[in-house]
Amino acid sequence: MNSQVFQLTHFQPQYSIMKTKLANDIYYWYFTIVRTAFLFFIYLARMAGFCLYLKSDNMVEIEAFENKIKPSFLNFADCENVEEYKKRNQNIEPIFYNRKELSELMKEENAIEKKWKSRILIQYTPRGNIIMYYDAYKGGFSYYSDHSVVPLRILNAVAMKYVMNYYCLDFFVDEVAFTSNTSPLIDLMNLEDNEENEKSKKNFTRLAVNTKIDADKLPFLKPKTNAPSSITETAKTHEKHEKRINKFIHLGKFNNYSIIQKKKKNMLLVTNTNYIFKNVNYDEYKKSKNKPKGE
Repeated sequence: MNSQVFQLTHFQPQYSIMKTKLANDIYYWYFTIVRTAFLFFIYLARMAGFCLYLKSDNMVEIEAFENKIKPSFLNFADCENVEEYKKRNQNIEPIFYNRKELSELMKEENAIEKKWKSRILIQYTPRGNIIMYYDAYKGGFSYYSDHSVVPLRILNAVAMKYVMNYYCLDFFVDEVAFTSNTSPLIDLMNLEDNEENEKSKKNFTRLAVNTKIDADKLPFLKPKTNAPSSITETAKTHEKHEKRINKFIHLGKFNNYSIIQKKKKNMLLVTNTNYIFKNVNYDEYKKSKNKPKGE
């Protein structure tokens, strides 16, 4: 009897101690987890607020930059008569309005492409310096920049300034940044896209006939635009086709652009007393040196 009482009274304190320790451990871990989660939530909230602040600050800078250029551009594009319109595009060669001839010309080295590459614009923006020129071959604005990623709104603003500086308004074909855009190049590009889509469709149809595949299941290209039957149907075109945007080609860092154009070196050949300048390679130069005198 006494031993039973002793065992019972001896067990109770140990049980109470274990129970208290377990409760303390649970409370400690619960408090630690809750505190950590709370601190982590505060950290995320601060970071989110900081990011929103940076984003809003960047948007303010972009809008301020855009607002410096866009009003002048809209005034530049607002032509009251044909003479003003021609003046705004006085530097654009007539061949740009004939897409087929332009495409054939761009297959080889030509003066027009070189001329437009030499017409550069250097502009400081909220994303650093940008050098831009119009690429006649690619049909868009090529640029070098300090940052690899530049917002479209900044690029469009720089392109606006470019077409104002070089009197080539029709090169600006964006219908989102400039909603009332009436550049004839837009309709010409739409017609060109439609022709390419038709060619692709015919090729797929021919493939379907030759391989006995259901033509309806072939991945036909969806036309980018619904080209009009005539280029003069400008109003109808703007309602049907998808809005076109400017094409921008990133060429690398600002420091990679070389303002000094490299020229080919001329080798000097001597024939009796006549000096002739001619572009030759090393093999030709070596052969000319080895020729016997009098030849």
